[in-house]
Amino acid sequence: MKIVVFGATGNTGKRFVRKALKEGSEVVVYARQPEKLLIENDNLTVHEGKITNYQNVYDSLRGADAVVSLLGRKEAAKGTPLSTGVSHIVNAMQERGINRLVAVTSSDVKTPQDGTSKRFSLMTAGWKVAKFKGSNEHANAADIIRQSNLDWTLVRVPVLSDKPSGENAPTVGYPGRHNLKNTLYRQTLVDFLYEQLETSDFSKESPVLSN
Repeated sequence: MKIVVFGATGNTGKRFVRKALKEGSEVVVYARQPEKLLIENDNLTVHEGKITNYQNVYDSLRGADAVVSLLGRKEAAKGTPLSTGVSHIVNAMQERGINRLVAVTSSDVKTPQDGTSKRFSLMTAGWKVAKFKGSNEHANAADIIRQSNLDWTLVRVPVLSDKPSGENAPTVGYPGRHNLKNTLYRQTLVDFLYEQLETSDFSKESPVLSN
């Protein structure tokens, strides 16, 4: 399987690239600063470019079977680079005829499947205030994905932890309907993302993943 990964130079992104390479996949990383990746492998190709450059995004998808997006909004970012970049990815995938997209977004992004959970709402509201104002960029990017004709899965994540996953089994579901926690181990997220490339269990769904 040939996977194009956006957002690969972050902590979670690097883990996902290593996971995909270990599983025998061919990986293409699209990054603005590829020197941050610090991974070398015969099955790894790196495309340097900004996510806001449509032609570069389109070129990086040549021959791909699936796309994984770990993109997030940077606190200091100006404008709408996240939603613009996600729009470019979706449009380029459709133009290339690539159907499978697995993407990560914040747990404060809402979905119609959510129930009522005061605890989870307070937690995500607190994260939104603490992180930055105007985090509707995540919601806008999520809407672009959900309104597309792609076979997408949008994984909503709470606070990420670098601790080993240990024996804490993950919970996948929706606030108000499932007993979700406020943290998630990065390795759990990486394993779940890769699994979604091989299954349609959460096709066109936006679950929250937590430990």
